[in-house]
Amino acid sequence: INQSEAGLNYAWDWNGQNSSDESPLLSFADTGIYEVILRVKNEFLCADTSSKNFSAFGQPHVAFALLPEIGCAPLSVNFTNLTQYGDSVRWGFGDGTFSDLDSTIHTYTEPGSYPVELYVSSGAGLCEDDTMASQAIRVFQVATAAFVVTPTVISQNNPSVSLSNQSGDFSDLEFYVDSNLLETEFPASYVFPEPDTGTASFTLIVNNEFNCPDTLTKNIFIKASPNVYIPEAFSPNGDGINDTLRISLDRIPLKYFVSIYDRWGHVVFQTEDYKEGWDGTFRNKGGDPIKTEVYVLKFTATFENDIKINEPFKNITVVH
Repeated sequence: INQSEAGLNYAWDWNGQNSSDESPLLSFADTGIYEVILRVKNEFLCADTSSKNFSAFGQPHVAFALLPEIGCAPLSVNFTNLTQYGDSVRWGFGDGTFSDLDSTIHTYTEPGSYPVELYVSSGAGLCEDDTMASQAIRVFQVATAAFVVTPTVISQNNPSVSLSNQSGDFSDLEFYVDSNLLETEFPASYVFPEPDTGTASFTLIVNNEFNCPDTLTKNIFIKASPNVYIPEAFSPNGDGINDTLRISLDRIPLKYFVSIYDRWGHVVFQTEDYKEGWDGTFRNKGGDPIKTEVYVLKFTATFENDIKINEPFKNITVVH
């Protein structure tokens, strides 16, 4: 806008162009800062010159890249601004969050479809453009692997566990014992065919229609079975050699029960004390030892971690 006073002749000069119009339309081929010069003369040939800098801003046309556009939660997406002529950026990620960074990474934690918007301006808002993503970000639900194994401590003499599948959002699975694929259906129980002491692992891999898998591994411990020795005979004759029947254990039981029967089913000895042996008399009441005969022993013991040993029928010979 020409604001000169008392002018008769005008000479405009800008970016290699010129005009003698009083208020010409200036044009610029590229962005940048340009000097605009105006020379004015009146009828007395008195002249004056004025100059100002003019900034030419580019019109932004929004362009951006998203990578990846689909995936499993949590999904981290790279947002790259490809717009020319932009000095102010505003991302809208579609999940209620925003960013003013030119290029950034945003993580979607929940499954869903998220339309992306980018607003770009130049010249302090003088020129602007915005757009929505033609392809929204799609985040898929991850399958959830979950199972229960009981008990978590077993013994070699009872190497079995119960299993319960509590997984969700899955369509197929693989179940491993240690590193060996057991089957593609979840078993209700498992018995170790040749159990060794130490740690064993169960691994469950579940997957869904979106190929978003999940893996869970649980360990159990296999303990060595308690060592139990039950003599097959003893001689309660008072000679100080093998006079008492004792059951030998390599660890202290939590529960213990022994009963011994004669051939007619009468109880001749019974105890819940693992330290107590049978002296060969009726119920350990002293007196004469019972007669030479074969008797039947029943034994059960429970150890730590619910490890149990049973001997439901064992012959014991009393020799005098």
